[in-house]
Amino acid sequence: MTLQRRDFLAALATTGLAPAAWAAADYPTKPVSMIVPWPVGGPSDFYARLYQEPFQRRLKQPLLVENVVGVSGALGVRRVLDAPADGHTLGLFGTAEMILAPLGLSAVRHRATDLRVAAFTVSSALVLVTRADLPLATLQDLLKGASAGTFTLGHTGNGSLFHLAGERLAQITGLKLNGVPYKGIAPIVTDLAGGHVDMALLPVAGQLVGLIRQGKLRPVAHASREPIRQMLELPAFSSLPQFKDFVFNIWASIAVRRDMPESLVAQINRITYELTSEPVVQRATAETGGAVAPPRSLAEVEQTYQAEIVRYQSIAQSIGLQPQ
Repeated sequence: MTLQRRDFLAALATTGLAPAAWAAADYPTKPVSMIVPWPVGGPSDFYARLYQEPFQRRLKQPLLVENVVGVSGALGVRRVLDAPADGHTLGLFGTAEMILAPLGLSAVRHRATDLRVAAFTVSSALVLVTRADLPLATLQDLLKGASAGTFTLGHTGNGSLFHLAGERLAQITGLKLNGVPYKGIAPIVTDLAGGHVDMALLPVAGQLVGLIRQGKLRPVAHASREPIRQMLELPAFSSLPQFKDFVFNIWASIAVRRDMPESLVAQINRITYELTSEPVVQRATAETGGAVAPPRSLAEVEQTYQAEIVRYQSIAQSIGLQPQ
């Protein structure tokens, strides 16, 4: 007797195995691409290459890191959205490209809800850093700096997290800040160290901590509610009442298309949290100033992501952000 297709699917359903879950058991069937929407040498690229070997070990397939740069990270997002939702193209994305780029750039066609976070991987607090000789060295200097002239602020494009945080800083302090857009964090750090831009709000990651320790950059304050392990003496913005709500951090995640089968997203979630629990990953993350994200269920991940969308839409509205 031949089992008909509908009977076969019904039999699968009675065992709790939907067709998507059955197919996911063979994942992956070919090399997997991890899309990094920023240049080589930046924090996103650092983490992608840190995760490469542990991912490959679990996937039993090569993991190819691809830097797809442009439009405040939106080109990288587009690369993921244009690929099949089969788990073979993943994005290492965060707030900037997923949520903020659609708010700040009229050329961006995706929406935050087109993507789904499979797993959060790391977060880093933002730190205000300046060129070493800038005459704004403390929080009090910032509050008195409105009459000190105009300063340049490096960021990664209109509507980026670094742009929004800078606009909020200008709102609070009255500082005159001219934004200077860059294609990634790495060139901002290079120009800061070379004295070509005055300041930037940047994540504690990559080469930033080393340059601060060498005296090539000067930290002023951090935008976290928790102390920064690598810079315990650095004050928090929120230590002064004027900055009580000035809290910004940047997070990274493994992101996928919203329509990816649930079973496959769950598999990627599990693999990701297995690799982020490895001592070598945790150690390297801590050494560069990041904090490994705790494991979360898919429901918890989704709840957090939706809350972030609402939060940043509210901030964008408060500063009058208009797409350019």
